[in-house]
Amino acid sequence: VVGQVLNTLDDLGLRESTYVMFSSDHGEMAGEQGQILKRTMYEPSSHIPLIVSGPDMRRGATVDTPVSQIDFYPTFMDMARTRYEDHAGGPAWPESIEGESLMPQLTSDAPRARDWAFCEYNGDRVITGTYMLRRDRWKYVSYVGYEPQLYDLEADPWELHDVAAERPDVVAEMDAILAANFDREAI
Repeated sequence: VVGQVLNTLDDLGLRESTYVMFSSDHGEMAGEQGQILKRTMYEPSSHIPLIVSGPDMRRGATVDTPVSQIDFYPTFMDMARTRYEDHAGGPAWPESIEGESLMPQLTSDAPRARDWAFCEYNGDRVITGTYMLRRDRWKYVSYVGYEPQLYDLEADPWELHDVAAERPDVVAEMDAILAANFDREAI
């Protein structure tokens, strides 16, 4: 289907003037860690594809800093060359939006202001809220009322060895980011 869309853009002569963004809403556990479906914070469930092309974009570039789906809306605003602030405060518009446009990274090698991505799950088949923070090589998973987990994804890409006890410094740093941005107890 993606190929058909791209071919149609080529046929219409619109490929070079059109933004195309490919992603998904979540990953899927396919037997990894002995699990199925998407109700975990393991990489197969929380890591999603994101491919973007369009005018003035860097070709073949990779951004290693984690991004989040909340970054899509501000990115679309930038692609449309409109500013959220011009609409904010109206009856259907909150004062501000979460997220950070990806356009600076798509068009140059500008650093991201927020160097982490966040996931949460408070749905069925879990006994408490689950929160994940991904930053650099680290993945921190916080469970309300239970001990957290910490994984070094460079050394342990399959997330088999929880290193929270060995790295209390990283646990404290990651937990502080979560606490500053989300009231896990209230949620």
